[in-house]
Amino acid sequence: MGTEQIEKILASAKVSMEMEGFDIDEELIENGRKILHGDISLDDYIDECKKRAMVLAREV
Repeated sequence: MGTEQIEKILASAKVSMEMEGFDIDEELIENGRKILHGDISLDDYIDECKKRAMVLAREV
C-alpha cells in the first residue's frame, strides 16, 4: 500500500470518527500510519493501548 493511499485512508477514518464525536489526535493518526505501513502489528498496538488504559485507570 502506497503512502498516498494510506494518507487517504487515515483522512477518511479521521473525518468519520470525528463525525461520531471522537477526538482524534496526531498520536492516534501516527499509530494508524505505523500499522498501515507495517512498522507495528495491530496486536502490538492493541497491547500497548491496554497497558496505557490500565495505567490511566489506576490514576483515577
